[in-house]
This record gives sequence, structure tokens and C-alpha cells, in this order.
Amino acid sequence: MDWLRALWFAAAAVAIAAVVAVIIGLLFGEAGLAVASVTATGETPTNATANCDDIVVRQVDVTVTVDRAGLSPSNPQWWKAGVSVRVSVFRSAKARQVMLPPGESRTLTVPFTRVRESRSAPSERVEAVVQVVSGNVEVGSETATAAFDPVKAGRDC
Repeated sequence: MDWLRALWFAAAAVAIAAVVAVIIGLLFGEAGLAVASVTATGETPTNATANCDDIVVRQVDVTVTVDRAGLSPSNPQWWKAGVSVRVSVFRSAKARQVMLPPGESRTLTVPFTRVRESRSAPSERVEAVVQVVSGNVEVGSETATAAFDPVKAGRDC
């Protein structure tokens, strides 16, 4: 029976250590999250030299890479951290959620499309605003710019 009592005390000690580690991780750990990169790529799939359609389509792909540091004394959280990525382009916003384990990185691509009712469009630059949040803590906020070439209306349509 002594070995059973010793086993019970060992299991209790492991459980207490796990609870203490979780509390320390929640209070002091920031999950080691960082925004590694943000890019915005603009495309105009419409014929740019002689557009005979009555619309001009502009597309932006915003790519966000979020890194998480590995398990360490400064990052004691061994469980996955939930991350929310919110992207705003063309006066609209989209959000994506991802779970990141320690020592990993995720790349998200968020597409946006705008249709302009016109045969032509000037060159323009569009700002993409990215906000990355974990829980109630903002991990990072960055902007990227996408550039568009002008679209000329067709003459003989």
C-alpha cells in the first residue's frame, strides 16, 4: 500500500505543477506571437489597353504571416494560441481565425474584389490595413499598399 500512496502523491504533485504552469503561462506568457510579414498584391483582370466591357474589376490579395515562438521560459504556453486576423481593403473588412501551436507559423491570404461600373479607370494605390489579435491583446497592426495600372476604354467596341 505504500507504493500506492507514493504513486498517488506523485500524481497529485504532477497535477499541481501542471495547474501552476497553466496559471504562470496565462499571467506572464504572451504566447510569443508576432506578425512576420504583410503584403498586398493588386491585379486588374480587365483588358487594360482596350476595355470594351462596362466594368473594371480590381482584385487585391492580402497575405499575412503570423509566427509563434517555440516553448521556452519566456513563452511557457504549450497549448495552441487562437489568433484573429482582420483585414480591411476597399472599405470592407474580412476576418480569419487560426490556431497556432508553439514554434509554428501560418500564412493566410485574404482576397478582395471591387467592381467599378466604367470602361476606364485611373491608376490607383489602395491601402490594406491588417490587425492581428490574440484574445484581447493586439499582436500587431500593419499596412501594405497595392498598386493598380490604369485601364483605357476601347474605341471600336
